[in-house]
Amino acid sequence: MKRKLITALALILAVACGKTPDPDPIPDNKDDGLYDLSQVTVMDSGTISLEQFYQGLLQESSSSNDDYDPALYDYYSSLLKQAQGTQTKAESGSMSYAWTILRYTTKDVSGKNIECSEALVWPISSNGSQQARNVLIGCHVTITGDEQRPSNFTNGGVSNDVNLLATFASPLSQSALVILPDYEGYGATRNHHHPYCNREVTSLQVVDGAKAGIAWYEKEKNKLADGWKSVAVGYSQGGAAAAGVYRYCREHSESGLRLAGAICADGPYDLMATLTEYAHSGQLYMPIAAALILKGAIDTNPRLKELGCTYADFCSPEFIRTGIFDWLKDKEVAGNKMNKQLLSALGLDPQGYAPIEMCFKPSLLAYFKDGSVDGDISADKLQALRQCLEENSLSYGGWMPPQASGLTFFHSTTDDVVPPINLYTMDDQWASQSDHYSTYLYTSSALGSHTTTGNMFFIQFCSGYIDDILNGKWSSQHKKL
Repeated sequence: MKRKLITALALILAVACGKTPDPDPIPDNKDDGLYDLSQVTVMDSGTISLEQFYQGLLQESSSSNDDYDPALYDYYSSLLKQAQGTQTKAESGSMSYAWTILRYTTKDVSGKNIECSEALVWPISSNGSQQARNVLIGCHVTITGDEQRPSNFTNGGVSNDVNLLATFASPLSQSALVILPDYEGYGATRNHHHPYCNREVTSLQVVDGAKAGIAWYEKEKNKLADGWKSVAVGYSQGGAAAAGVYRYCREHSESGLRLAGAICADGPYDLMATLTEYAHSGQLYMPIAAALILKGAIDTNPRLKELGCTYADFCSPEFIRTGIFDWLKDKEVAGNKMNKQLLSALGLDPQGYAPIEMCFKPSLLAYFKDGSVDGDISADKLQALRQCLEENSLSYGGWMPPQASGLTFFHSTTDDVVPPINLYTMDDQWASQSDHYSTYLYTSSALGSHTTTGNMFFIQFCSGYIDDILNGKWSSQHKKL
């Protein structure tokens, strides 16, 4: 009943539009003209053996880490043992990763040219070959500290899902060219506002980064293997970004990436449904998520800026006083640490939940719950916020995935940071074309946090989904795990 109520409310507040026609099949990419390499700059590069890389990750994921996850530690330990087992005297050399940091030109939300940054990681086999078989477009999770950005990837890696995505470049795994763009607001654009979950602009920037990465790699390092394909992968905000990349390529007939599919896990595909769910639940496990959604909208949406919207229009005074929006602007503190810092500033258990009324104004909560406009927030500001959130949903405008799409969703039914209503609303809207995509609902409550669920997704499930898509074995399935 709760799912139906939330879905109905989200649909009542949605914009009614017609269905977008399925695009034509994407043709193969030509070898030239993918991206203007005069707009690409190499900032740094290096190599590291698999053994050294996994040793570093193992040390970083040890029990002394604040975000210790024994499953992640065991996974890196198994990768290290596997790498050590391949280093025999009979081999001509060790298996390694090569990496480089690029800057490339793309556009911001206003259409102006900007220079974004990204990391590329690819395999070096024991015979010295640097040929990647396929391309993995890695869409990173939400970050709040600039040091978490993919372009901070060095021989020691970085402390989030970027490490897990990079492992797919291993000659013992996918042997992929892994392209990891920074979202705008990090790396080369640290002084910019981060357009959190702005589907269209994030998709454009990631697609441009992927094209720049492929073009640079094929010119400077090696041609990709014959018949190569690409797949977009991400968890949480990265899941929404990967889904957005998929939609963008289909809508814009983007052939250069040879995109075969996308694997999207626990993503906020419907921000209006997410905030509506928060309002009904009465509490937030990760209140920085609510702050990020509002900040991204207020800082970068033209209509909200035109109306002069501020954080104080929608948030409670005590939430503003914590300094959360200054922390997000400064980008000095990592996400989980910042969330604990925020809960402490609210006088709450740093491991617990925040009552929703400590974060949002009552009039905003009423609007999210039933669409009522009655309070100290004007109707035009509420409606502009709603429109901004709806425009960035994956299915906005009636979009549906094409047949045999390779579009795969994974979601934990117990996720209270990115609640499964994000998937349920799409399921309801796409009911007539349920054979055009796949869903995997993870029903166990044993994992606990949003972060450990993400680790489990990458460790247990992601590689198999990648194999199915890249090897042409994908089929529509809807399963509970």
